[in-house]
Amino acid sequence: MTVPLGQIPTSASAPDVQAFVRLFALTDQPEFLIFQEAGYSPDWCHVTAKHHALSHGGRRIHGWALWQYQGMVMGDFHSVWDDGGQLVDMTPPKFGANQVLFVRDRSAEIYKMNGVFALPTNRSSLATAPFWWEGKPTNEQVWGMQDSNPALLEYCGRLGFLVDSLVTELGAG
Repeated sequence: MTVPLGQIPTSASAPDVQAFVRLFALTDQPEFLIFQEAGYSPDWCHVTAKHHALSHGGRRIHGWALWQYQGMVMGDFHSVWDDGGQLVDMTPPKFGANQVLFVRDRSAEIYKMNGVFALPTNRSSLATAPFWWEGKPTNEQVWGMQDSNPALLEYCGRLGFLVDSLVTELGAG
């Protein structure tokens, strides 16, 4: 089953949203974050949030951008900037929205092994199909991106960001 384009959930307390939080034993509650324009590109939230933290202070926070589909919530692995007092989404939304429903995941991380960055696959609120990749259920909990990925290198180069800085810093969950 391929998943069609979702919508931002209307409530952080909606049953499907709370099912997602419970299924992955998340300790934080979802919150709506308004996108803040800062000249970054879509699709590169993990680089964007880390670059912004290194440039402006604060830190990158991992979690899930939540999308409502019929009968389930899908969590897209996402990173935002913690300015020291609030979470801010610095990555332009792909689908024209000006906000995202975000829930922090203190256990999510990006690590690198043998030239490959490992990132969590997407998640769903369905206990029978919790892990998703490219719109379909999977058994894989992580996916790999080569550190030589041309689009990644181009974006990092444009920002003056060292590609190896993509990994999650120790204790940052």
